[in-house]
Amino acid sequence: MANHTSPIGPQQVSGRYFCGYWQQSYEVLAIAGAGTSNWSITVRWEDGTRTAHCTPWDSKRDRVIDQPA
Repeated sequence: MANHTSPIGPQQVSGRYFCGYWQQSYEVLAIAGAGTSNWSITVRWEDGTRTAHCTPWDSKRDRVIDQPA
């Protein structure tokens, strides 16, 4: 599980989140390099588009929709 103080925040594979910047939800498909400075997250946005990014979690704007069990 990702550390809430890390740039990845609470995000986990299979979790659903809301991006405050883009104002849409997404599902995390993969997290690469967690705990390093060369990390990335692959997501599927609500429109089906898949992208990878390394934008840090913003606890003021982003939110958890659903975490995996």
